[in-house]
Amino acid sequence: MDETIFELPLRPAAEHPIELEPRRVLGGPPGGPLARRMSLGEPVLAPLAQPEGERAAVDRYLLDTLATHDFFELHLVMTLYPDPGEPFEDAAMGVSLTTPDGRERPIAWSLFPLRSAVPVKVTNNVGINAKLGFAEPSLAHNTEHSRDDVFVLGLGERESDFEWRLRRTRAAELSGVQRMFAVVKARKGTPFEMTMIVSASVRRSRLGLSRFRARLPEVIRNVSWPAR
Repeated sequence: MDETIFELPLRPAAEHPIELEPRRVLGGPPGGPLARRMSLGEPVLAPLAQPEGERAAVDRYLLDTLATHDFFELHLVMTLYPDPGEPFEDAAMGVSLTTPDGRERPIAWSLFPLRSAVPVKVTNNVGINAKLGFAEPSLAHNTEHSRDDVFVLGLGERESDFEWRLRRTRAAELSGVQRMFAVVKARKGTPFEMTMIVSASVRRSRLGLSRFRARLPEVIRNVSWPAR
């Protein structure tokens, strides 16, 4: 496990119930929307609050980068409510970072979790290492599991479009609170926007696998920095 140089505490976020709208797929099963099965927290985007005394521990390359770029912490939370008769098979949360002029879009410098075969429980904080990445516990970074055993997968690190994919496995149901984090790198003084999309699939006893897209309120779908 990478050495932690400071801790990133959890930030409270107002949660909103989310309605899941069916995605119309040719040949797919019919069915209406799902309510009371998911809630999402308002994204928390803030400058990365690195303690002054720990700056000397940051990787030398990053010290030069800090002269031209800012780093931000992004907190996302999704709560999935169980229903034994209609379990979630998978869910995905995608984020796109853009700038008004389209130049040098911000990127996800690091993501957490990146890969885990079990639900990753975060109760108080997550560790940040000298490269401003996440000091992941060994259970969340084990790459020896087969594809079918991967519960959560983070994709798009160092890119402007990134996502987390979660899926039910033989060992774990897809339910409860799921927390995702990113360190975002953006050119200093440049405003940017974050747009989010969320989808999920549910196994219905009579209809089979039904795919849904979340109808997101504006406070979750679009977030700007600086805040409007």
